[in-house]
Amino acid sequence: MAHHTAFQKDRIPLAIEPLDPLFFRDGRPFGAGNHRGISGLPTPRTLSGMLRWQLIERTGADPAEFKHEDRDKRHWLARLAVRGPWLATLEPGGAAVSDVYTAPPAHLMRRGKGEHGPLALLAPLGPSVTLPGWNQPNPYDGQPPLAPPWDGWQTEPLTPLAGRLLNRAGLARVLAGQTPDDKDHVVKHASLFTFEDRVGVGIDPATQTGADGLLYSLRLIRLQEHTGFYAEVGIEDDDEKAVENLRALLRPGSGFIAPFGGEGRRVAVRVLEKPFEWPSAPADAIAPEDGGFTSLLVTPACFAPRDPAVSTGRQFPPHPLGTLAAAALGRPAVESGWHLGGGGRAGRAAGVARPTRLLVPAGSTYFWRRGRNAREETGAPATWHQLAQTPVDRAAGYGLALRGVWQWWSARG
Repeated sequence: MAHHTAFQKDRIPLAIEPLDPLFFRDGRPFGAGNHRGISGLPTPRTLSGMLRWQLIERTGADPAEFKHEDRDKRHWLARLAVRGPWLATLEPGGAAVSDVYTAPPAHLMRRGKGEHGPLALLAPLGPSVTLPGWNQPNPYDGQPPLAPPWDGWQTEPLTPLAGRLLNRAGLARVLAGQTPDDKDHVVKHASLFTFEDRVGVGIDPATQTGADGLLYSLRLIRLQEHTGFYAEVGIEDDDEKAVENLRALLRPGSGFIAPFGGEGRRVAVRVLEKPFEWPSAPADAIAPEDGGFTSLLVTPACFAPRDPAVSTGRQFPPHPLGTLAAAALGRPAVESGWHLGGGGRAGRAAGVARPTRLLVPAGSTYFWRRGRNAREETGAPATWHQLAQTPVDRAAGYGLALRGVWQWWSARG
């Protein structure tokens, strides 16, 4: 179901504090002829894998019960679901989270070139206005062509917010259809983390000495002081017995040390007293004839083609929540990885690479008009909704979106 969210009520909040510089592989190859590994930020799969294995070990369960990606239900932990991770400011000691940072929306741009132009929150150009040369067909059969995200008849170019994140207050303004303040709401990457270069040498397993020609370098992420990650963990569909078992393992104030990412880097995971308070926008803030609601991705998503026989090479759209009026998408993110388990019905051996896939990045926004598949009682999905299509992706936290509001540009006052 398109409105399905892995868990709604019983959210167990986690603060993740780095103990080392961290390394998260991106989708580029790293091997002979390419000796440089550059870390990105962790993906939902990285978080999900770390939490699943830590909890499996703590229960003493048989890991073979969890090796299939069709997610057999032989143990309650097979229903584990996560959200995150997001960069966050941690209170001293990691006992609380004071702010969480999300990717800037793709429809939030900067006017002009450089880093000092004013911000502009784009909105779909009204259907009564024709833009010469614009012809973007709707990916859903029977729906009108998509409108361009618009900033009025401006002459200066628009520049994406590269190297920036939004704090909670800025996210709240975007969800309400308002432009955030550059000074108070936009945060530079450098204020939260920096990069640290390391050089290493490959070891010959036979001689246990340095191997000729196997020098390599890594670019690690070093988080600034009081910076970590925020995440939430729960049980699909809020099954009461499974939630009770999970809460027995993750009591407020408890924690553990675990590897997170590659190169054996460690983090301290602490269970918080209460979840972070995410912003929300009222579902009926905009009249249906003036606009609608948005799905703002706060984690990346992967969408399969609706017709497997048709492939256009584009990022496929999610299951429709209404009539799609416009979309603002970021540059596709590349994800790969490794199967650490093996065998079984999937026929995957340990150490086999996962297929590389393109993700719709966090910050991408879909503009919906109220229509079919929207909830009858509100005309819009819940504040949290999930656009991921497969059970595995939903449980791992892919495709998480927050509902906002939008107005046709021509309807703005």
